[in-house]
Amino acid sequence: MAFVSAPCDGRRGVLAPAAAGLAACRSPSLGGTAALVGARARRDAVALPLRGCPCCPGCGRGCPCCPGGVCGPGCGATMMALTAEEEEVSTRMEKTLEAVRTNFNTIRTGRATPSILDRIMVDYYGAETPLQSLASISATSSTTLTIDAFDKGCVKDIERALMESDLGMMPNSDGVVIRLTVPQLTKERRKELSKQAKSLAEDGRIACRNVRRDVIDKVKKQEKASDLGKDMSKDLQDKISKLTDKYVGMIDKAFEEKEKDIMKV
Repeated sequence: MAFVSAPCDGRRGVLAPAAAGLAACRSPSLGGTAALVGARARRDAVALPLRGCPCCPGCGRGCPCCPGGVCGPGCGATMMALTAEEEEVSTRMEKTLEAVRTNFNTIRTGRATPSILDRIMVDYYGAETPLQSLASISATSSTTLTIDAFDKGCVKDIERALMESDLGMMPNSDGVVIRLTVPQLTKERRKELSKQAKSLAEDGRIACRNVRRDVIDKVKKQEKASDLGKDMSKDLQDKISKLTDKYVGMIDKAFEEKEKDIMKV
């Protein structure tokens, strides 16, 4: 956890690494331990906006860390920067969310959308190559996809890949352009695709929970090594759990939208 200090101007400051004087700070919000400040202040600080000055007398509030609630010389509005652990959680879970959304796009509905071919791989001169790298794909109608290969010599390879896929669509080719007619989904097929989407969503939820477990384990190790105070460790674990709930909720919402799209007749 990086402690940062900014000029006490009540507006916005560029935050610098925590000053050594903060080790004597007795503010409950900052943990109140010199060991914690000293151990964690070595991390690089980031620039954050000041949302109201928490210690300037002009704000009508007393200083949370200076004796008697009066700012001493050089006292600044003390804030905490986003921790490395929170950044790691956000970054990894954001990637998981994007992966889930991308996988949802490969599940076809009753409409012709080029994204349903995103996972089609073609054996192109012995190398497994994504179809979208070998051809332009467009929806020429609500039920028809047109595939125009850049290299006309691989049209047969593309046809073979489409027939061997689980799309359930038979390609129609004139040797130059391939057309796919997207059939209407039966009720049974819609249920199957909905189950597939549900499974992908659950994989995303599990991935997010695994991230939470990994990062919380790191926090607990820091606490055990006395690099992090007990209260600060608990606070950080709570924040990580809330971030996890946030991303799991976003995955749930994405699944609900996809399921609605699949079941729409």
